[in-house]
Amino acid sequence: VSFDRETAGLMGIDVIRIIQLAFFLSGALAGLAGVFLGINYTLYPQLGNLVVKGFIASVIGGLGSVFGAVAGALLLGLTETLLINFAGSGYAPVFSFLIMLVFLLIRPQGIAGSNVQEKA
Repeated sequence: VSFDRETAGLMGIDVIRIIQLAFFLSGALAGLAGVFLGINYTLYPQLGNLVVKGFIASVIGGLGSVFGAVAGALLLGLTETLLINFAGSGYAPVFSFLIMLVFLLIRPQGIAGSNVQEKA
């Protein structure tokens, strides 16, 4: 359905129902992940930093690529660890955002991302 709605509809697939199911499943899995994260960690206001780090890693790796997200997370973690060792932990968020900005300026599609042409 995500590749060609019209063809999927011609094959008898209820396109609207599949889209609704995909949104429901993604919301349910995100909620379940939040519950497991809340069980594993004590909830505190700085918990959003994990979400920001995940977003930065997915931007570096390339949105839409699981391999790219893993590679981006490894690159971000190693770089941040080395920079914390040299500059101190107070500058860690600054370095994370600078790394993301550099990747957005040099290679906007990320490490493993590809250029996608919009359909007219």
